Amino acid sequence: MDLDALLPDVGEFGTYQKALLWFVLLPGVFPCGFHAYNQLFMASKPDHWCRVPELEAAQVTGEAAKRLSIPREWRDGALRYNQCRMYDRNYTALLERAQSASTLEPPSSPVPTSPATSDALTSSTAQWSSDDGGGFDSGGTTPSEVPIGLFLASYLTTPPQDTEEFATTPCKHGWSFDDSEYSSTVVIEWEMVCDHDFQPTLALVLLGVGGLIGSYIFGYIQDTLGRRPAFFIYLFINCLFGIATAFAQDFTTWTVFRFGVGFTVPAILGTPYVLAIEMVGPTKRTMCSIFSNIAYSLALVALAAVVYYVRDWRHLSLATSVPFLTFFLWWWVMPESPRWLLANGRYDEAEKVLLHMAKVNKRQLPANYMFQLKRKYLVERDTFPGDMKVDDDKRTYGVMDLFRTPNLRRKTLIITFIWFTNTSVYVGLSYYAPSLGGDEFLNFFLAGAVELPTYLFLWPAMDYLGRRWTLCSSMVVGGAACLATVLVQNNEDVTLALYCIGKMGISSSFVVLPLMATELYPTVVRGLGISTSSVVGMIGPILIPLVNYLGTEMLVLPLLVMGFLLVAGGATSLLLPETLKQHLPQTLEDGEAFGADWGPKEWLSCKIMPAKPSPSVELQQSQQQRQKVRAPRLLVQPADVTIFECDASEEALMMSKPMNHHSEKMSEI
Repeated sequence: MDLDALLPDVGEFGTYQKALLWFVLLPGVFPCGFHAYNQLFMASKPDHWCRVPELEAAQVTGEAAKRLSIPREWRDGALRYNQCRMYDRNYTALLERAQSASTLEPPSSPVPTSPATSDALTSSTAQWSSDDGGGFDSGGTTPSEVPIGLFLASYLTTPPQDTEEFATTPCKHGWSFDDSEYSSTVVIEWEMVCDHDFQPTLALVLLGVGGLIGSYIFGYIQDTLGRRPAFFIYLFINCLFGIATAFAQDFTTWTVFRFGVGFTVPAILGTPYVLAIEMVGPTKRTMCSIFSNIAYSLALVALAAVVYYVRDWRHLSLATSVPFLTFFLWWWVMPESPRWLLANGRYDEAEKVLLHMAKVNKRQLPANYMFQLKRKYLVERDTFPGDMKVDDDKRTYGVMDLFRTPNLRRKTLIITFIWFTNTSVYVGLSYYAPSLGGDEFLNFFLAGAVELPTYLFLWPAMDYLGRRWTLCSSMVVGGAACLATVLVQNNEDVTLALYCIGKMGISSSFVVLPLMATELYPTVVRGLGISTSSVVGMIGPILIPLVNYLGTEMLVLPLLVMGFLLVAGGATSLLLPETLKQHLPQTLEDGEAFGADWGPKEWLSCKIMPAKPSPSVELQQSQQQRQKVRAPRLLVQPADVTIFECDASEEALMMSKPMNHHSEKMSEI
């Protein structure tokens, strides 16, 4: 029983669907958006350098301490302090020398007066005078009043002469961190830097592994228990582990909790997205789909605002989890999908949902509405058994059905590859935003905000250019922008602009791909095909943190890898047949026949082919034309007798079939 045939009676997109969409389903995508990326900021790695307790005890900190204890190196195109090594000096002896000095012997050259050094060292009025090549002017202070930090900094203006002072060693006493951006992150708390700097990447990999497993299991739960229970089960897991993350006391526990959160990402997005599609009529599905994508982009923008104001990782974990506890109030307002209820034969529950929809939408339905629909369904099934799916002909489909025939196998492999590239690059670019340089909060905000303009021209382009060219151009333009960053890798502003173009491209393709996949996979294996492609695509979020980790030494390396993937996926999309204005394939035979004649000549064609019925539809139409069968029309229904009006061809058809309940009544009449 098709819900699309019933929605005109209850309202295809009335007040009920609008309220459900705006106040339940669209906010329902926020947990996925928040928990997919809040870990980037929990594990943010601020600038750090080796900690020297002796200098801290003498209150020598900041620039003075770094100049004394940290060697410099070329990194990211500039001379910067080393983050993992320190001078191997006897700092206690050095401090004793400074404290016991009765006079200050100036070095051979003045103390540098750069703004950074000046800010760190001018806590007193003592200055070097350059009038006599380095004389000291205490400004009226005695040597004992000159800060030790100034003396030690001046000591560094000439390189140490003995080789022991040139030697460096790994950090011995941990690290000092720049707390100007974050008050606390897991990297700061558990010192996950230098030899342990892979740990944040490992946590992201395990988050992706949890997502792959969770997506596979979620599909099963959603199809067996229903859309509504699946959402609340995953919401409970999401909130439980999200809140528990804030109380982790070590890296191992934190990683386990993050794996639990990852188990629900992106699966928890499934119910709001599917319900938004299943609760409305066919003409409104495109709009609901794009609204869901807009809501997800807004979730990223909102997360940027949250992380900007919450700089402690424990508070951030709570801020991105506790508010979603209010979503459990939706238990009393979120309906089960009537489409799923009808498909599983739960007519009474479906009737309650449909009657409530009709009431809110101000539509009148008869009290025995579902009873009449079931009777009509049974009459049609008995009258046209060739057109209905009866229990005796049921078949169980599996993943191997996607690969049994050459054309369907080719399309499955292409769709799955493009899904992998889309998932990898979308997640990769989102992960990469804070690493672009400059203000990482602004970068992440732009990563979400630049997705919004794409939706203004995306759907008109899909209707004018078709699915495949829209998908191809989105991926190629985005990939080319990512590849172009190698030419401007020392210009942060241009790199950021190219990054935004790449993000716009991948955002567009991520809207087109699911729709095109839905139109390519035949009905009998459509859900299975999309599930298979998306699960394989989840391998991307497992691998992409490793690519970003390798880009630590070369900032644009991840962009080059992701750009190559986008261009390759875009070129491959042209091998798929155009689906615009085409009938959806129903059977495996339809899926094999659809696009079987699509060859090199058509790959670069922009022509939109006229709609052509699938082979199964053509066969059904030809059979009905030959038989000239009309559905029986109900004339009279006195007591227990039903009278049907039939023509000669109908009567001959009925006589050729086994006598059923209705034909027995006709023979009696």
